[in-house]
Order: sequence, then structure tokens, then C-alpha cells
Amino acid sequence: VAEAAHCATGKSVRDLKSLHKLVIEAARRKDPQLYVQRDFAWHEAIWSLSGNEVLAGTLRRLVLPLFGFSIMQVVSQPSFDLLEDARLHAPILLAIERNDAAAAVAARRARRRA
Repeated sequence: VAEAAHCATGKSVRDLKSLHKLVIEAARRKDPQLYVQRDFAWHEAIWSLSGNEVLAGTLRRLVLPLFGFSIMQVVSQPSFDLLEDARLHAPILLAIERNDAAAAVAARRARRRA
């Protein structure tokens, strides 16, 4: 997220905002499978935005199976709040938009603890 914040442009931020809206929409529809697909797309866009293709490719290979596992987790826990989870992306998006690498890292760490 730090490198994404450094590399963010107006267009890339608009693209991330569009992806975030799709994540929110899937959460509102209470569609966990669609939510996880769109959430993965959101993360993948951030990895690509970093400008480090080796990092982005490595994360795709490593994290994709984890997203597959998370769909099973989300579906099996009806109390999991998709909308709240989607909203936790907003501080990361804001930090990237402001090109604030330190805030992006702090927002990512805070999301992980949530």
C-alpha cells in the first residue's frame, strides 16, 4: 500500500474508487461470493498500482488461494458483516488518494486488527 500511495495518480484513484463501490455494492447485496471476487480485484489493483510487477504477480499467486478459502469462511459465518468489512477499505483508499504512504500502511495495519 505504501508503494501504491507513492504511485497513485488521478486515474488510478478513480479506478480504485470504482472498485471500492463495487465491493460496497456486493456487500449491500449480501452476496459473499461476489463480495470476495470484487474484494480480490480491489487488492489486485493496489498491488498493480505499486508498479512492482514481481510483487503483484507473487501476491496474486500466494493470495488467490486464501481468497478462495475466505469465501468458505464468510459463507459459513452468517454474522460476518460484509458492509463493515467493505467500509474498512475507505481509510486505505483515502491515504492512497492523498499519496500518503505512512497513512496507507497505518490504515492497512488497522484493518488487519479489525
